[in-house]
Amino acid sequence: WRRKSVAIPGVRRGRDARGVRASGIVIEGDGGTELVPWSTFAQEPEALLGLFKSRLSRDYTPAELQGIQELLTLNAVTHALAPARERLAGRTRLFQPSDAEAMRAAFAQARTWAEEHEVGDALAALERETDALEILIDALFAAEETAWTRAISSLEYLGTAYDDTLLHGLLSDGSEPPAPGPPDPTPLVAPGESADAAETVKSVGGGGG
Repeated sequence: WRRKSVAIPGVRRGRDARGVRASGIVIEGDGGTELVPWSTFAQEPEALLGLFKSRLSRDYTPAELQGIQELLTLNAVTHALAPARERLAGRTRLFQPSDAEAMRAAFAQARTWAEEHEVGDALAALERETDALEILIDALFAAEETAWTRAISSLEYLGTAYDDTLLHGLLSDGSEPPAPGPPDPTPLVAPGESADAAETVKSVGGGGG
């Protein structure tokens, strides 16, 4: 390693790394060495990027660059989906513009790596993920406005046009969408309209034979 100092989420100053294990990084602590799990760095995309940026005294191989890019992209999508998951589960307050900005900002580190290292088609793949994200954001805002047709349409489009993205894969439960059921024969009655009036509209439209 060219640079041994490691920034750890939640720790004020960096610590020197002493080794790497499958479960995490061994760092120099106050009372000796301690193991910091990889999941700790995944909590902050910037800290995860810091593990790799200008880290080695040699260039990364193409396979290493690709692996790092995939890790950063997966981490970005996971962070971007956190506010959406909470809102869709009904566990949070209203979806706010600040939530949308946080979701977009989650991709900053993955995009930085892709731009600096020109890893294959990483930028195009990130563009596709962020396009899918914008559709999800639109659906969430539509739901807040009770514009249910727009919300459902956006989610359906996300599930068909972007079903190859990580964002869709992580958001979906993997099940097939339900088959459309038979049309409801009950005539639609607008607020303040009588059932007789609705029957008249149905007949004029050809639904009454």
